[in-house]
Amino acid sequence: MPEEATRPRFTLRFHDADVHRMLAVVADELGLTMTDTAEMFIVEGLDRARTGLTWRLERTLEGLNSWKKTAARKRRRQLEAEAEAFADAEVEFEDPLASRAIASEDADPLGIRRIFANALEH
Repeated sequence: MPEEATRPRFTLRFHDADVHRMLAVVADELGLTMTDTAEMFIVEGLDRARTGLTWRLERTLEGLNSWKKTAARKRRRQLEAEAEAFADAEVEFEDPLASRAIASEDADPLGIRRIFANALEH
């Protein structure tokens, strides 16, 4: 099978007939086929587009990395402030759930202490 038959194909329809005529003139001046000339200009245009897109992508990634670092610093400061507020509250306020030891059997009218003591003995 000849190489020509295995190459990718793309039909190009021109919106402007002048562009088609200019392509023919340039191809003739360069001694190339119109297909080779069109491909050469497409490759050049794609290279410029790739360069521009790469630059934009790099700027976007730099911005995201900067935002990520800023967000991490902000979150760290927020966590430190929350931890400090929690520690201050532990010292400043009496614990509403503080428990106290029961002094005698009379102080346990429901026998809860006995139930747990029996469960621990078994």
